[in-house]
Amino acid sequence: MGSNSDWQPAWILHQYEYRDSSRILECFTPHQGRIGVLALGLKRPKSPWRGIAQPFRPLRLQHNQKGELHRLTGLESSGPAQQPQGDALYAAFYLNELLIRLLRRQDPYPELFALYSRSIAALAADMPLEPVLRLFELQALNYVGYGLDFANDYKRHCAVDARQYYAVDAQQGVYQSQSADLLLKGEWLQALANGQIPAGDEARKAVNALMRQLIRHHIGDKPLNSRELLIASRKIQS
Repeated sequence: MGSNSDWQPAWILHQYEYRDSSRILECFTPHQGRIGVLALGLKRPKSPWRGIAQPFRPLRLQHNQKGELHRLTGLESSGPAQQPQGDALYAAFYLNELLIRLLRRQDPYPELFALYSRSIAALAADMPLEPVLRLFELQALNYVGYGLDFANDYKRHCAVDARQYYAVDAQQGVYQSQSADLLLKGEWLQALANGQIPAGDEARKAVNALMRQLIRHHIGDKPLNSRELLIASRKIQS
């Protein structure tokens, strides 16, 4: 028999149907990482959790630890819902789907939890989408151990030159090149190394392509559904 966990902050990333009256919640917590929690009776009209077990609502949860799939014993709101609208809603679901694909269960990343919380708040406040998404992707990869050293050329063993162009090896790092399919200016890589997204349309397109390449390398070729929906929505509006 497992013991009850302490109350802890949490976000719901996704939920699945489970039998007639229950659901499995994919939750993200600072100290246990991504966990699957069985919420018995959640779909019943009288469930005290039914109205608050929603994505983009800051929560506190308590659960009984019984193997990989835990059992929910307490759930309460810890603040007002952060509800993105329009394209920002698709972007927020993209963050959720990315975390589910990127994280193994029960690997804690408190800094990533804080980053996610800030990013959802930024999307709910209607901040520009691309900088929020690119910074999240960049820092999330760093936090889970997949980050690259953008400041140094791993082949030449020297600092990146702002005036040169570089290619990226998703496993090794960056190296000076003139012929790769995707080339990035050294000044853009220096910005990324400092946790910044470089300005300018050319830089924006290159960094978008870079992050797609890195994420695909780590999660596989299966498309992220939320990303496809976001792209389709923005095309319709343009």
